[in-house]
Amino acid sequence: MEHYDIEDSFKRLAVPWLEVEWLIRSRRGRGGLDANSRQLVIDIHLRNPSPVTARFPYLTLTQVQGARGPPEGLFSQHRYYGGEYHFSFGADHVIHPGLTLPVAQLLTPEIPVEPREGGQCRVHRGSLQPVTVAYRCGCYNTRLTAGEFTISDELLVERGIEGGFIC
Repeated sequence: MEHYDIEDSFKRLAVPWLEVEWLIRSRRGRGGLDANSRQLVIDIHLRNPSPVTARFPYLTLTQVQGARGPPEGLFSQHRYYGGEYHFSFGADHVIHPGLTLPVAQLLTPEIPVEPREGGQCRVHRGSLQPVTVAYRCGCYNTRLTAGEFTISDELLVERGIEGGFIC
């Protein structure tokens, strides 16, 4: 290697990058939900697939469709301004390589269901809508990552309502 190549390799800085992941679960036992309705929770996490620890992570939800109410912040400071939800973490929260950090929760509107025999639930097509979320995320000393995910109505039922099926 030439001297300038060696010098350049020593000056390079490894930086982390973050990805957004989501998980669907059923909300139970709150708000007067009965056997004829369900509400789903979409947990949003930041994952660090890089080999470097991510410090001062943040997430901005720039657009949320199909979920109602403001998202609930879990361990972060949550602010709403400029039509966006901002979640930021301080020095006491880092995301180590290969780990995830729960950031926010979104709630779907109540979904009417028809209980069936054998623990199954029938969900009428059109009684729920897909959830679409546009976001930006990053951390200290990294580039901004922007993206969007859409969770279809079929996937909401499949992953969130035990024994649920759409007709």
